[in-house]
Amino acid sequence: MAVLLEIRNPTDLTATYDKIEIQRSTTNTVAGMADITTTLAIDTTTASDLSTGYTAYTDSGGTAGTHYYRYRYKVTSSGAVSSYSDIFLSGTTVLHSRFRRMMRDTNSNNYFFTNDDIDFFLAHAVDRLWPITWFETYSDTMVVPDGTTEIFTFTVGVTRLNDLDFVDSSGNNLGKISNWKIRGRQVFFETAIRSGNTVRSYTEKRFLKLSEIPELWDGHLLNIMRLQAFETLEADRARYYKYTTVAQPEGGNLPSIDRVITRLEAQIEKRENQLRRVRKPASINLA
Repeated sequence: MAVLLEIRNPTDLTATYDKIEIQRSTTNTVAGMADITTTLAIDTTTASDLSTGYTAYTDSGGTAGTHYYRYRYKVTSSGAVSSYSDIFLSGTTVLHSRFRRMMRDTNSNNYFFTNDDIDFFLAHAVDRLWPITWFETYSDTMVVPDGTTEIFTFTVGVTRLNDLDFVDSSGNNLGKISNWKIRGRQVFFETAIRSGNTVRSYTEKRFLKLSEIPELWDGHLLNIMRLQAFETLEADRARYYKYTTVAQPEGGNLPSIDRVITRLEAQIEKRENQLRRVRKPASINLA
């Protein structure tokens, strides 16, 4: 079974490094790691206005849940390399490893949180970024004029349409399009645009996965994941509270867990306010 890896690009994209080296092992140790590729070119097409994006690699010899990976960046001309990433299990991410380290849940023979638990925590943390932040992009194929159609549906993943421009075959901007409206996930034109024109749509999309999110947000994501983890611990302790407070006072942990939860909630709210993005007004019918 092949394993799909989505590796975040360097923070300066290709200004310093131009290749990615990936190692694989069947054990969670540095000693067992061996190169599977040293010439993977950094993919710049996934970069956005907030993030440097990611580079995808399919390991045909990998097995989900069996192989461990780590990666580093490389300069082809000089051979200079960065430090290696955290080691992570196929099907997980580097944040899984960092989460376990922060929660002191590192004994693989007796994990408290399963990988499925951490998958859920991470997915929820990513979802929580919307509508706090998003990334801006464009598409030349969302609106394809044919001289007949007046209503076009947003491309999947688009949450907002800000501007529409005419673009010629050389990529030159010929001016903005006016007289259009949005209802739901559709854009309406007063009259059909003649075929042969390219319409460039300037859009916004929410982050859907970790590889799209800038590393700046990692600490915030981990705090959200830890908050959910401590709430899970609280529920686990509270479930048997009335049976254990006398014979085995495990329930005594509840007040301290509650204080950790309160502290994390305050940190998360403060960081969200610091990183919150302000939306520019769209130019619908301003012409």
